[in-house]
Amino acid sequence: MSARVLCLIIRSDPRKSHRPAEAVRIALGLGGSDHPIRILLADEAVRILTEEAESCVEAEALERYLGTLSEWKTPFYIERGHALAGEVDRERFNVREVNGKEQADLLASGERVLVL
Repeated sequence: MSARVLCLIIRSDPRKSHRPAEAVRIALGLGGSDHPIRILLADEAVRILTEEAESCVEAEALERYLGTLSEWKTPFYIERGHALAGEVDRERFNVREVNGKEQADLLASGERVLVL
């Protein structure tokens, strides 16, 4: 039986850590099955959806993984009013801004939540 919704929270700074690229790779692997995926980007992790992604750790792999998630229209959630919200590539990515309560509701709706 597949999970109703799987939520991934990515919060590491992609300029300093390989963890965001690894988290996106995990999302890609899980999203290819019967699991609907929602990705919540917190703090500096929002940078993976901006032009700065080119200078991130594991940038080449990150670009490959994000390309597929973009094609799948996988939703990426960011905090409403985040400092980098204006730099996010909204034409390429399915980005939704959420407030604190909406973030909590999003996480509560997931049968599985991974924090990476």
